[in-house]
Amino acid sequence: MNRLSQNIKSLRKRMGETQEDLAYSIGLDSKSAVANWESGNNRPSPESLKKIAARYRVTVDQLLEDDLSTGFSLLNYLNNAVEDKGSDLAHSFIYLFPIVTIKEDDDLYPKLKDTKDIHRHFFECVKNQDDESCIYLEKAILDYTELIKQSGCISAIANILSLWLFVMITLRNYINFEEIFDLFEIKNKTKRKKEIKRFISEDLLSKNIDFSENMRSMVYEDYYKDIMEEIRVLKGDERLFQLGDYYHCLIHIFDIVDNDLSTEINQQIGLVLLSDLSLMKKINLLKRIENYFIKVGKSSVILNDKYVEKVYNFFKKS
Repeated sequence: MNRLSQNIKSLRKRMGETQEDLAYSIGLDSKSAVANWESGNNRPSPESLKKIAARYRVTVDQLLEDDLSTGFSLLNYLNNAVEDKGSDLAHSFIYLFPIVTIKEDDDLYPKLKDTKDIHRHFFECVKNQDDESCIYLEKAILDYTELIKQSGCISAIANILSLWLFVMITLRNYINFEEIFDLFEIKNKTKRKKEIKRFISEDLLSKNIDFSENMRSMVYEDYYKDIMEEIRVLKGDERLFQLGDYYHCLIHIFDIVDNDLSTEINQQIGLVLLSDLSLMKKINLLKRIENYFIKVGKSSVILNDKYVEKVYNFFKKS
């Protein structure tokens, strides 16, 4: 079995699809062609290669040249996610967005301490799946905004950026999976698995809307310039320039950048920036990313799982 054959089989199984599922999804009448591709007895036409790559969210070059083999199954992960609340993963995700404390700012702005407490309450509500989380989020953003307008408080800038990035990255993840949450209410595990399989095949993999364009139309026009300006402000402050570099890395890793590059390329840029952070010995910030990807590396659903593996391996080598 050659590299291409292995990749087609691995990608298909990763999404819980049968050979017949893949065949019908790309316009073939039977599974025999897919079986021949996966056994190495035949090779897809250039047109079929494009369709397979598009369906599984990879490039044709990746399909032909990269090792995409993995034991991960999105179907099994999502079906088992109901029993596993994922509290460790939720905690490590929240940990990506630090709440900054600068003593001089706390002394100058008494309201800042109260706002940070509200910020912490928001994260606690998120971890506990508390419906009041949005109340705390709105209050924290309003209070930070007031502090920034009144004084340009750098701690408030850093912390409102933390909240906005948390919201945008959460939204990015939610858009792809928003239709699945009703399926989690199905108690029978066999029936639930069947419905999740249908969701992956008919909805998730068949969507024609490019995610990046979808995300841009919803939030980039209003928020992206402000986020980049706040990162620039942090980079210009001798106390927080490392945090600015960290967030610049993070927005590429999670592909919430407003450019014409593909998700794969933006994430590769994020990996390069991550390497730069490592060389600059920014240990405390690196630990946040490391902790998250160690957790995700054991489950892998938030990002393309091959990319997760690359980041996970980066930290294992560091």
